[in-house]
Amino acid sequence: MKKIIFILLASLLLASCQKTADDVRKVKVGISTNDLKYVMGEPHTIRVQNGLEEWFYTYQSEGFFSKRSGLNVEIKNDKVTNFESY
Repeated sequence: MKKIIFILLASLLLASCQKTADDVRKVKVGISTNDLKYVMGEPHTIRVQNGLEEWFYTYQSEGFFSKRSGLNVEIKNDKVTNFESY
């Protein structure tokens, strides 16, 4: 019984850390990298090329058959300059 309760609590904790489409809607051009991290957390990948940083995230899309989706955010001078969801 204790094992089942532990598994349920661990599942709830992991689900609460998952980013969703609602979080992605809060990302706007011009927000700071600190604000981006507050909304989306740490990116799973960062790529730097010619002074431009690209931060990559994954999130759970909405709908009956929700799936994992991606978010690519371009950063320059600690501000979001562009982003694309895929």
